Amino acid sequence: VAAQIQDGVNNLMITNLQPEDSGTYYCGVLEFGTTEFGQGVFLHVRNNNMNPSVHRLALKSIGLGESVNLTCDVFPERCTGEQRLCWFRDDASQRAVWCSSDVRCVRSTDENPLRTRCTSNLELKSVTSSDVGTYYCTLTSCGSTVSGDRTVVQIVDSSSGPSILVSCLSAALAVSVVGILALSFLVCRLQLKLLSSCKRTASHLTRSAAANPTVQGDVDDLHYAALSLKRSDERHIQEDEQVNICVYSSVKSKKK
Repeated sequence: VAAQIQDGVNNLMITNLQPEDSGTYYCGVLEFGTTEFGQGVFLHVRNNNMNPSVHRLALKSIGLGESVNLTCDVFPERCTGEQRLCWFRDDASQRAVWCSSDVRCVRSTDENPLRTRCTSNLELKSVTSSDVGTYYCTLTSCGSTVSGDRTVVQIVDSSSGPSILVSCLSAALAVSVVGILALSFLVCRLQLKLLSSCKRTASHLTRSAAANPTVQGDVDDLHYAALSLKRSDERHIQEDEQVNICVYSSVKSKKK
């Protein structure tokens, strides 16, 4: 067994394959103390007169209590004898989950005219934690067994949805609070500017009043006088009218 890295891709080379080399191989990356694995591949080593086959793993993520339909394709050699297809779950027991002799196969579309394609479906209803695992199918015909694709069934925690929603709402609330604080700060600054402007205006008016003595004095020093003027019109001599004009004047008096 040897590993090679080329153009950022890790390749695992296994020479002199033996039946015990059959299994699922994963590639893991160690980062920040945790190891993250890919989907992996399944290697099935068959008898000497057949080439080994490599199958990629499919991943099915479902919620607890949901149903899932698994599909498996196998490519056996064309055979006129009895065929039997079984589904297995990859665990210590290796017991068949489902078996049937009613196998539907069609001619394969690849270059080998002797190969056929057989497809089988397995439905898992109301999935529980005991159903989690790797499922695959095998086809036995003419004394040989061929394995098909493998599918990993895993349960997604349904509580992760609300937690994500709560996190989003919390983030939105935090942004709203920051926005309200920023708006309050701007309003306070605007009020302070207006107050400062009013104070400067009042101070300016006070200095102007002090510089102009004509506007000083008691309220009692202000007198009102009504003047009566008589206007004659050359065209209408008989129509005289009086006009009362109110004139305001500032009178200064010295108090004794």
